Parts: sequence; C-alpha cells; structure tokens
Amino acid sequence: KDLFLYVYRAKAASKYRTALAPYLAAGKPCVLNVGGASKAFSLPGHYAGWGHVLLDILPGKDVDLVADARGLVKLPQAAFDAIYCSHNLEHYYPHEVPLILAGFAHVLKPDGFTELRVPDLDAVLRAMLERGLDVEDALYQSRSGPISVRDVLYGLGSAIAAGKLSYAHKTGFTNRSLR
Repeated sequence: KDLFLYVYRAKAASKYRTALAPYLAAGKPCVLNVGGASKAFSLPGHYAGWGHVLLDILPGKDVDLVADARGLVKLPQAAFDAIYCSHNLEHYYPHEVPLILAGFAHVLKPDGFTELRVPDLDAVLRAMLERGLDVEDALYQSRSGPISVRDVLYGLGSAIAAGKLSYAHKTGFTNRSLR
C-alpha cells in the first residue's frame, strides 16, 4: 500500500447527458471512475451505495462512457460528487495532466472531491534500494500476478506486449510532484 499515493482534494450539454441521465437522476451521490477498465475491480468501500459511472478509453462490457480523460470538458458540468482515478493519470504525458485535472474540476460539483491513486516513485525507488531489487524483479503481487519494478515505472509489460499501448506509463509522481 505504501507504494501508491492517495490524494483527496475538494474541488470547487453534450451527447453524454443522455448516457449519464440514469446515474445522475438516481437521487444518490455519483462517482465517475476514470480509467477503471471494469466494474469487476470494485471501488473502495466508502463509495458503497453510490451511483458508479465508468469511463474508459477502451470499450468493455462495464464501460458506461468510452472516452479519453483529456476530453472530460465534453461531459456535463458539475455532474459528479466524486472522481475516482486509480492508476490512470500516469498513462498521460506530463503536459496533459493539468488538462485532465481541469476536466475533473469541470465535472465535479462544487463540494465534490477527487481521489487519485498513482504509483509513488519515491517508495518504489526506496524499495528497490532497500530490498536490492532489479527492474525485472517483482515489487509486489497483484490479482493479475507479479508486478515488476519495470511494470510500475513504464506500464504493465504484458499488456503493452499484447498491443495495448494505452497501458504504457508516460509520467510518474512523487508526493511533491503530485501536489
């Protein structure tokens, strides 16, 4: 768990309005899961009972909106109570991150919040040194199997080798750089 940064931050109509209507009209808080790939990977428990809208760049059976996070300004303004973005922000170039964060602010209600989870490069590099790891060594075990240091730094190698180039990491974060 200490290999990832967790940031909670308060943040002060299009073709998507129809697709979002059932979720947004349900009368309960609604979270936009950016880059979640599948609803099978459950949200943290504090979202229990919330409406869950899944946005991903790749189509999937659970994906509600097939869209790129760089285009969040095309979604209805102030529509969501929260943004959950786990292991997605590092898949964009550093100059694109402010655009995505501005999109988060666009779709959030004034009292909404964003929850970001990204690899913590400080912790990864510390683990490499303390445990004597090489880039090919397993850093931790996931549901998908072992994750190497290289996977954390550059993206999931097996997915990239299978042609899923959107899995490549194009930037990284430390606590200071994320803030």
